[in-house]
Amino acid sequence: MRRPLSVDESSAASTRRVDGRYRELCALAPGQKRPDHAALVAALREKDAIDQTIPKGMGELVAGLDVRGEAVLRAAEGYLGAPYLFGGDTPVGIDCSGLTRAVYLRLGACLPRHSAHQAAMGVAVERDMLAPGDLLFFSTDREAGINHVGIFLGGGQMLHSSSRAAGVRVERMDGGDYALWYVTARRIAAPAYGKAK
Repeated sequence: MRRPLSVDESSAASTRRVDGRYRELCALAPGQKRPDHAALVAALREKDAIDQTIPKGMGELVAGLDVRGEAVLRAAEGYLGAPYLFGGDTPVGIDCSGLTRAVYLRLGACLPRHSAHQAAMGVAVERDMLAPGDLLFFSTDREAGINHVGIFLGGGQMLHSSSRAAGVRVERMDGGDYALWYVTARRIAAPAYGKAK
């Protein structure tokens, strides 16, 4: 039997949590229509909300990563800083499983489109045995099951696309919400770890 969530845990587990940069753009007056994705991205760019999440440079990011971690970042290079879009799979807008699928496709492996389906691929990896390139799975809502995925880069960092993070970014996975939400990891064989296509 599951214990009830505390107030702090239930608010941390909400999939409705909105990044502060989105808050004023998502607040709608009565009768106001939600802006389409292109209008939202344009407004975010105007406020410099997206550019603030773009990594400063590949050199800074790849420093200290092994060959596999560097290959993952190189395969994701065109997506770094892309805004989050549920169901999206292009640099114009992409969600978490769209990103992992796109990166792995560039590395020579084909993944299903949804994070829960990706969690059934490859072999399970214990948390203390993670290697760069492993897929990391999270449940931000206990009722929903696995609903978020990222790619382990090494050094406690992951690459993912998140509405909470305003899109694609490198973030620490060993502290805060992601440490609480972590469920499992899977290792996928990708033939092109030495070079991205």
